[in-house]
Amino acid sequence: MFIQKGRIRFSQKEVWDLDSHLAKIIYTGLVQFKQSKRLGTPSPFLTESTVKHPLGTATEETRQVWEETLDQMIYAFSPQQEYDEIEQSIYDLKMIEDTERLISSDGSVPIKMLTIPKASFTQQDIEAYKERKCRWEQLDIQKRQQGWALFAQYFHCLWD
Repeated sequence: MFIQKGRIRFSQKEVWDLDSHLAKIIYTGLVQFKQSKRLGTPSPFLTESTVKHPLGTATEETRQVWEETLDQMIYAFSPQQEYDEIEQSIYDLKMIEDTERLISSDGSVPIKMLTIPKASFTQQDIEAYKERKCRWEQLDIQKRQQGWALFAQYFHCLWD
C-alpha cells in the first residue's frame, strides 16, 4: 500500500490477495487499539440508563465484555495457524516423480507430494488425529466468523 498523488494505492500483489492484506492491516490496528490508553467504553456496552446517568454507565463488568469483544475481533483477523502448528503431524511428506504429467518445456520433471502416515501410528490413531484436526478447523472457522460479525457490528465503536 502506498500513496501516489495524494491517493491510497495498492500493489498488484496486494490486490490479488486483498483479503489477507486487509486482514493484516485490521489485525495490527485492533491490537494497537486494544493496547492503547482508552478513556471510554462504547455506548452499546454501558449499563441501562438511569435518571442520574441518562446515557448509562461503564462498570468493570461492561468494560470486561468490551475487552473480550475486542479479543474476539483480534482473533478473527489474526494470521491463520495450521493444525500442525498445534499438534505435531502424524504424516511424513514424500516427493515422487509425477509420471501422469508431462515433462514441462523447460525440462523440469513434475513432482507430487504424498502424505504417508508415520510407521508408529495405527489406523485408529490416524482417524483420531483426523477427527481432532477437523474439530479444531471447524471451531477456528466458527470463532473467526463470530469475530468478523462483531467487527461489523461494532465498527463504529472503534474510537476513543
